[in-house]
Order: sequence, then C-alpha cells, then structure tokens
Amino acid sequence: MASPDLQLSYPHASGAALLLAKSHSAEHPLKLYGGWFCPFVQRVWIVMVEKNIPHQYIEINPYHKPPELLRLNPRGLIPTLEVPNRPSGLYESMVVCGFLNEAYGGLNLMEGMDAWEKARCRMWINHVETRIVPAWYEVMQAQGEGEEERKKLREAVEAFAGEMYKRSDRGGPWFLGRRFSLVDVSLAPWAKRLWLIDHYKNGGTGIPKREEATGPEAAVWDFWHRWLHAIKERPSVVRTWRRRHGSGQGPRAKGKQQFDDEFDEFGEDFQVQRKQDNKPKKKKPKKGSGNNKNRRARMGQEHSVVDEDTPPQTLSERSISAVAHLITSGKVRRIVVMTGAGISTAAGIPDFRSPDTGLYANLASLDLPEPEAVFDLSFFRENPKPFYVLAKELYPGNYHPTISHAFISLLASKKLLHQLFTQNIDCLERAAGIPEDLIIEAHGSFATQRCVDCKTPYDDDKMRDHIRRGDVPRCEAKQNDIDCVCGGLVKPDIVFFGEQLPKAFFDRITKAEEADLVLVLGTSLQVHPFASLPNLAPDHVPRVLFNMERVGTMGSQADDVLVLGECDGGVRKLADALGWREELERKWRDLVGEEEAERQLQGGKKRVEALHDEVVKLTEEVDDVLQSDEKKTEDKIEQSLSDALRGLELDPTKAAPCSGISKSVTLEVEEDKEEDAKKPSTDKPSL
Repeated sequence: MASPDLQLSYPHASGAALLLAKSHSAEHPLKLYGGWFCPFVQRVWIVMVEKNIPHQYIEINPYHKPPELLRLNPRGLIPTLEVPNRPSGLYESMVVCGFLNEAYGGLNLMEGMDAWEKARCRMWINHVETRIVPAWYEVMQAQGEGEEERKKLREAVEAFAGEMYKRSDRGGPWFLGRRFSLVDVSLAPWAKRLWLIDHYKNGGTGIPKREEATGPEAAVWDFWHRWLHAIKERPSVVRTWRRRHGSGQGPRAKGKQQFDDEFDEFGEDFQVQRKQDNKPKKKKPKKGSGNNKNRRARMGQEHSVVDEDTPPQTLSERSISAVAHLITSGKVRRIVVMTGAGISTAAGIPDFRSPDTGLYANLASLDLPEPEAVFDLSFFRENPKPFYVLAKELYPGNYHPTISHAFISLLASKKLLHQLFTQNIDCLERAAGIPEDLIIEAHGSFATQRCVDCKTPYDDDKMRDHIRRGDVPRCEAKQNDIDCVCGGLVKPDIVFFGEQLPKAFFDRITKAEEADLVLVLGTSLQVHPFASLPNLAPDHVPRVLFNMERVGTMGSQADDVLVLGECDGGVRKLADALGWREELERKWRDLVGEEEAERQLQGGKKRVEALHDEVVKLTEEVDDVLQSDEKKTEDKIEQSLSDALRGLELDPTKAAPCSGISKSVTLEVEEDKEEDAKKPSTDKPSL
C-alpha cells in the first residue's frame, strides 16, 4: 500500500475554514500563525472559536516561513501565538490551548473541577499526546500491513473510550459527560482524520463499527462512536474544517468502502503517491494584465465608493436601474440575500445596536450586570426570568413582515432566490412565505427550542403557552429510561453569547460562492462570520447594499451599488426599476392587511414616543424592582418590561459586549415616511 504524500496541493483553506480565516484576517494584536492543514493548529482554533476570542489568523506556508514567525518561534513551527506586550511567542498546541482557556473569558473548558479532576484530565490529555497521536502517524507511515502499529492505535483509542465509558453516568457525550473540555479538544482533530487510515491503509484503523462491536467491549465502542459523532457535529470543529466541493476523486484502496463524503471534505491534501499528470497547466494571467477580469479592486473602508474611472465588469453602470436590467435580462438566476435587523424596523422592532433606540440602549436603563447579560448563556442559567419577559414581547405573531420581507418572498416565488441568510430571530421571513429550505437563520430563531442540558427538543405548543403566561419552561424528557425527568431549562434555538452558530450556516456558506447577484439589507456587517458572507461571491458578481450607511467592504468592488436610506425605500426603488412595484405592494398588503400596512408607512411615531416615556419611568423604579423577590414585584417588573420593550428585536451576535452604552434615551423619528414610501422615486441611488 502506498504511503501518503504530505506535500501541500492546496495552499489555502476553503469552505467553513476559509470563512473563519477571512473573518479573522484583519489586523489584531493577538495573532495566531497556523495552517489549515495542521491538526495541531485546529486544536488552538477550536478553543478560539469555543471562547469567541478576537484575533488575527495568519496562514503560513511551511516551506516559506516569514521572519515574523521565526522571531517568535525560532523553529518556525505552527501553531505559534503572538500575545500583545509579550517578548516571545507561545507554541506547543496544548500549551497554547491552556493559556487561551485561562487568559480569556467566555466558556471555560476546564470549569467546575477540583484539583484532582484537573489532574485526571491532564493525564488523559497526556495519553492523547503520547499514545494516540503518535500511533496515528505510525499507522499512516507504516510500510506493508502495519499490524503492530494498528494494534497500538486501537489499544490507545480503546483505553480513552473506556475511561469515557466509566464516566457515562454523567450523561455524555463528552469526556466529562455534558461538558465539552480540553480533553475533547486534544483528540478532536485526529479523531476527525481517522477516516484517512480507513481510506488509505489496508485493514484500516481496526476500530469496530458501532454495529460490529460484540462482547463486553461493545458498550465501550458504542460510547466511542457516540463521542466521535458529537465531535464531527460540534460547531467549533465544523468551522475549523476545510471542505472542498467538486474535487476530483483520488485513488482508492482495493476492496475498500468509498469514503466520498470525507474525501471531499479533505480533498487530495494527503495524496497517494503516483505519477504526476504531465498535461500542461494553463497559465495564469499576469498581475496587472488587462485580461484579468476577476481582479479585485480593493479600497480601504474609509473610502465610500470605487473610483469613478473604474468601469464595472458585469453591470452597465453602478445604478439600481442597471441591477434591474441584469435581473430582467435573465442572466441572474441565483440571488443570495443577506439581511439584518434593519429590514424589521418598520414592523416596530428597533435594531439591536442603535445608540439611542436599539435593544442594548434600552436595557442599559435596567440594573443588570450589563444589557447583554439577558442574552448570555451563563446568566440565563442563573436567572432565565428576564429573557422570558422579553421573549413574551418578541415571540412570533406579535409583528408582521415588512415590504422588504415581501420582496424577498417575491424573489422566491419567481425562482430567483438561491439562499437567504438572516441575522434576525423574529421569524418574519417565515411569516412572509419564504420557503424554509431557502432560509438560514444564522443566529437561530424562535422557530424551535430545546433543553440547554440534554438538548431534547421541546413541544411548540407547550413553549407558546409558557411564553404567553411568562413562565420559564423546564425539560420534561425522561432520563435513562427511569421515572425521572431532566428538568433542565428550555431555551429557544437562539444563539446566545457563549454558543456556536448553527451547523446549517456553515453547511450552506457555499451558496454565497454560487451567487450571481448579492443583495445585502439592513445589517451593520460588524459581526463575523456573518459579515464575511458578501466577500465570498466572485469578484465580478454585483453586490447591492440597502442600508442607512456604507458597511463592511460594500462599495469597494467595481460592481457594488449602494442604495443608502431605509431598506423599505430602497426595495421600492428596485421594484420600480424592475416593473414589480404594483405586484409587490399587493403581495405585501395581502400578507399584513391594510391597517398594518398603513401603520408601517406612518413610521410608528406615537409608539416610539410612548416607549421613551415608559423607559424613563422604568429607570426610576428599577432599583426597587430588581431587589425584591416578592410575587408582586415580579409581576411589576414583567409588566414594566413588557410595556417598555414592546417592539424590540433580539439580534444576537458573538461580538464582545458594547462599552459606553448611553443610558439616556433620545428618540428621533424620521418625518414624512408615508409620503416618501408611497411616492415612486426617480432618484439614482447614492454611490
């Protein structure tokens, strides 16, 4: 059997790992030098994702090590971490993981352990380091059948699985039961790569499949496969894994099962040695060549638009009418839409981060540890009541779709919507009739819910009843087939601080790469990885921004069009240019009714003024309200919050908590919205 050639065939990450790398490409004092191909780097990356640590990721070619890396680590090994205000770097992957876990806040991957338990965890991390990882490489490099090497690997894995099985009374699926820890991190990259041995080496790993294990070892291997499945599904592992789509298939071991799915994930990065293809390679256009149409015209974010002398590559001009012409010409069939809180403001839901009217600004009035604490998983476990007071107001059914939602639904009905990515959790996309399979709710939503402990889904009707009453729901799932229920807290599948984005988000990111038109509506593009989505489309693909201001990289490419102003107004301009305005208005009014349509057009001035009065009143009462546990006081705070925060939208992100949030509330309402909305505009969009 030929041994794998470890020469890099693909120098850069792709798929989820590419998105993660791009989202951390900006300058930052904390720098991780790594390589997408390296399992040791993946360990560190997993910890950084789990703890949501801001950093700069610097891709290293192991054959061309930059002087910056060698200054920090003279051997030039990766991963290497550059820490601000420290004279030298940190390296050795588990050393780096331990430092990050202790030095940075967020999820603690060694939380709740006494000294003995921590020592036991270090023992099993050492077991992974000294027995499993070396055995993995020995099997991969073995000549012939490699029976001795395979036996060592199996025994090392079985010992690890046996230790987990001893702890199975804690519920699993992790080494410490329900808690994901550094022990799981230490083994995850190699566990994910075990398929390489099954794929390339005759005899494979020798680890029995779940259904093949028999005898006293069966329960141990069953627990191992449960852990392995959980590792493969863990969002931090998914986000740090490179997925290649449409890659050619390499050689297969004779008589072996085809590992097509896993092979596509890792591509031919570990190639079986074979004769090189002697076909001449196509020459790439030289830099600066006029024929290089896919060249990106980059500009700094302080600039508002591409230079006027730079012609667009696809559009006839940078205007909304040119975008409409491209759509009606039939050349556009895969429109990818990305939305944020700005498309829901007309529904009566303020955005998340506006200094005066956003959710955080209003919650700053309350004597909470910080406004974001209501959406922090640790705080939720301690006190879920504040979140459920908000949930009663935010729950689907309280608000109606805007004309921006109706426009996206219209795209879907015309078979033009390729994928919708939304940061919103209000479910208004679903209410607008957009097919569920075309919606990716990047920050989750109220559509489903489950136990925060055992992850068992919770019934929709029961959840609705609890929220209507303002009660905190508890999990009713039975444990271990005995007459005992879990009793854990139930939470909507909304992404809180300390949680990962849904796996579906990373599974569908390639849809952004397939777009032939990108529409970005009402988002600040400040929070990654969502903020990187517009950058995944090819350079020649037009991108249109509907927003109050320029954000992200929008406006930096030759085919970018900026439509600055309220989303609904910009959408109406595009509908006018497409000749769809009458159809759109009819669809929207049929959806929400005449009364709601008129209310949205009027801008809700009276509601906002009332909100201001209630927040001021609530501020005066908050100290007394929050310090009492009496039933009367609970009713009072619930009613006060309900009245004051009606209409607010939760837009969860992974960003660090905002500092310096103003506790004063200054509410400004734009005048004449109705006239502006009803009147078709002939103005060209701001560029």
